[in-house]
Amino acid sequence: MNWEALGAIGEIVGAVAVVVTLGYLAVQIRQNTRALKASTHQSLSDSTIRFQAVTLDNPEVARIRLAGAEDRSKLTGEELYRFITAMEMLFRLIENGFVQHQGGTLDDEGWHRYAETVPYLFGKYPGIVDWWDSPRIPFSPSFSAWVDEQLAAARERAGANRP
Repeated sequence: MNWEALGAIGEIVGAVAVVVTLGYLAVQIRQNTRALKASTHQSLSDSTIRFQAVTLDNPEVARIRLAGAEDRSKLTGEELYRFITAMEMLFRLIENGFVQHQGGTLDDEGWHRYAETVPYLFGKYPGIVDWWDSPRIPFSPSFSAWVDEQLAAARERAGANRP
């Protein structure tokens, strides 16, 4: 055998090794992406459960959240503060889902559960609409714009349902 033939064989072996390595890396990246998406979904689910558990575990918190959602003007100063804090927590949770969806770590189906919460709340609870319309802590501009769109659509639906 001559050196040229050995060199050609070496190049072929090297090229095959590169292709195998790239294939292996592609599989690893796919598995990592699936794991990241599963972790994101689990984290958001855990946060949602913790938020809801506070209401289930504490009747006073449940009363304040419901009263504020219906008409926050009827709350005392301390109750209003607790209601506002609860809404900030809830919308921060939804914002997290929004950001994860925008970044591709939360799929459409996972995001749908959070996305549908906002129009539901706006359509059912005027106190939450009042909270969103009032001065509050800032959310990301893109999330705020999305929520504003949801509110406008809810107001449009409410106007269409009037005689």
